[in-house]
Amino acid sequence: MSKVFISYGSKNRKVAEGLCAHLESHGIPCWMAPRDISSGVYAGEITRAIKAADVFVVICSKETRESDHVKNEVNLAVNNTGLILPYCLDDTPFDDDLEYYLSSKQRIISGGVLEKDYQRIESIIREYRGEDAAAAATPASQPRRNRPLLLPLLCVVVLIVATGVFFGMQGKMGQSPEANVLPAVDTVILPAISQGEPVKTTKPSATASRVDAVDKDADIFDGTIIDGYPDGYGRYTFKKRRRIDMHDEKERWAEAGDYIEGTWNHGHLNYGDWYGADGTPKEYILLGDNPDYKLDQQLGKCVKP
Repeated sequence: MSKVFISYGSKNRKVAEGLCAHLESHGIPCWMAPRDISSGVYAGEITRAIKAADVFVVICSKETRESDHVKNEVNLAVNNTGLILPYCLDDTPFDDDLEYYLSSKQRIISGGVLEKDYQRIESIIREYRGEDAAAAATPASQPRRNRPLLLPLLCVVVLIVATGVFFGMQGKMGQSPEANVLPAVDTVILPAISQGEPVKTTKPSATASRVDAVDKDADIFDGTIIDGYPDGYGRYTFKKRRRIDMHDEKERWAEAGDYIEGTWNHGHLNYGDWYGADGTPKEYILLGDNPDYKLDQQLGKCVKP
């Protein structure tokens, strides 16, 4: 089955991820960057994915007007993709570039409830593909087949917990009061996978052995950091004036406080949207096709915000 290509600006990433999750949970596979990028050559992979897709959904908002890479993707889709769906999150009019490509396309105007928007998009895709609406219910009904297993599993868990409590109480009998004192611990907050709320756990105290070797001039990266270098999608904030990337032929420099929302490969920018410290859009940057992007790291190591 062909995949649905989802095009979006960095500030609309949450909406794009929500749409992707909805469609895939209902049996409609999707392609979106940077999730489905398997190499450092972003432009090539994006081009091939658009050509292979039969449906192209572009998420439109006031941020879309400032995203050159979205406009490039729309341009490719017009010449290569069957169904193009502009999904408008607000009433911001298209600029001249997008108006040229999207003025004749069926628009989906958000009603304010994302889940209902996703359902409308799903219905349009299924109608375009000639699929029976009943196909949408199949994936959603699959978890119900597992429900009869919940009760036996719950009973086993309760039995294990009860047994542990019983023997734990027996083990405490006859011990001195000092034997029941727990060692000092630090509280650690771990992200919960399903509820999105922090979960508290404990670990033995190791404060004395910690070494803080963070460079005082280290820039800030809100995303994945590997060996101190940004890797993957995130926001890179400059603490002082630096060159954007050593392989940037334009030799552009970011000022302190400027930030780039984009995708990085172990210290090197692949592509992203560049903003000033006050949030004013500056420029779209694309370096992913440079064959030397893995030579070394241009910038110093980063820390979490």
